[in-house]
Amino acid sequence: MYGRDFYTFANQDAVPTAIINIIHTILKSWDQAKTDYKYISAFAPDGVLHVAPLPTQGEEALKKIHDDMINPTNGPVINLQHYLDRVYIMPGSMDGKTEAVFNGKLTSHLLNGKSVTTDFATRLILVDVNGELKAELVRIYSDTSALMSEMVRMATAAT
Repeated sequence: MYGRDFYTFANQDAVPTAIINIIHTILKSWDQAKTDYKYISAFAPDGVLHVAPLPTQGEEALKKIHDDMINPTNGPVINLQHYLDRVYIMPGSMDGKTEAVFNGKLTSHLLNGKSVTTDFATRLILVDVNGELKAELVRIYSDTSALMSEMVRMATAAT
């Protein structure tokens, strides 16, 4: 889609490696239909993933939300692929946290063989946990109307 590695930002060379590593750990693991759950290691112990209507917190909840959203056997989404555009950093806030926002595209592959690509933006709040940056908050913003419409069509066709 971009003529570069899916997980390479256009401005990646200007971004601290620790931040890139957190983003890559989350997305490369999340994009696996049968995930290795390595994305959980990028979160602080009380870290929050807000990708659904309600925020998700805690290791078991983080596992469940992935498995509820992506199911390679039963769908409706059987696989995902993120394509990264740019990342923007706001380091050194007064409370010692680092903020980053990144954007890109997400292609959702569906059980019916169709794929839907949507734009997204993600906000990260990163904190130091024992000398290592971890995600305190990962908040995803996306217009999922095209994806939801296709999932409704798929469900309607199955009945």
